[in-house]
Amino acid sequence: MVTVADSSSMPGAIRVRPFDTADRPFYRAIVGRLQDADATPTRDPAVMADYFRRRANGEVEDPPGTETFVAIGPDDAPLGILTLTPSTDYFTGHGRAHVEILVVSAEAEGTGAGRALMAHAETWARSRGLTEIALDVFAGNARARAFYERLGFRPDHLRLVRALDRSP
Repeated sequence: MVTVADSSSMPGAIRVRPFDTADRPFYRAIVGRLQDADATPTRDPAVMADYFRRRANGEVEDPPGTETFVAIGPDDAPLGILTLTPSTDYFTGHGRAHVEILVVSAEAEGTGAGRALMAHAETWARSRGLTEIALDVFAGNARARAFYERLGFRPDHLRLVRALDRSP
């Protein structure tokens, strides 16, 4: 368990522990925070909502080695969710951790829960001999991008998408 001292409005420490099926109601309650129509204008909101619902319900099959964690506060209340997958950089062949999901509740914003989860991601990656952490963030999600940049993440590549009409 990783413990990160909290210097914000929440007293005590934020801890990170493995996800348990008892955490599913919390996951279901916050998973909608991953979907922001302003940040994802090229995505169908209904398709995204369905995907995130299935993920929170444990209906999405993850690659081998994927693990999910929960940040909890001093009162053991859940604050956020992190899902990590080991992967390989296709250019270098180096092992890396990929952040599949990082989401905190609205109440946990600014408490250090996101930082605690990302510190756990680093510990998790290092313990497996992985040399970097990668993640995807929607281009329009300025708040998340700023958060990751404060943690030392830098843009690596940009994915461009063009929808094709469905007529033959």
